[in-house]
Amino acid sequence: AQAAPRAWELGAAAAPRRPVASWSALGGGRFSHPLVGELEVPEGMDAEAFLQRKVRTLQKAVKRQVEHYFGEANWARDTYLQESADAQGFVDAALVAEFERLRNLTTDLDFIVDTVSDSTVVEVSACGRRLRRRAAAA
Repeated sequence: AQAAPRAWELGAAAAPRRPVASWSALGGGRFSHPLVGELEVPEGMDAEAFLQRKVRTLQKAVKRQVEHYFGEANWARDTYLQESADAQGFVDAALVAEFERLRNLTTDLDFIVDTVSDSTVVEVSACGRRLRRRAAAA
């Protein structure tokens, strides 16, 4: 059985996308989107394609930030993150989502977890609410 798509997916497996219905037109080519906030779509550009590109950019930034937290260099010196890990090396994703740089990108926990689900650095627990270094799984 395949998992139900998340709210931002439109069926494209490569990148999360919010459905058109989840953005709000503000007038004058401006839109409000739950993940990327208020945006002005350049004249002549397809609003959906523009917003999807913005979401993909956000996804890359979120993945890069979470992979930094769990990467070898940061993990070795981040005692707070290490002490927050359970016996299997998992850290609550909600705790990671509170880190300032990640919080400045997004506070959408489902988006964060889904974004790192294919990471080679970070592993998502079976429950989908905890993260750990892939190296910790060995």
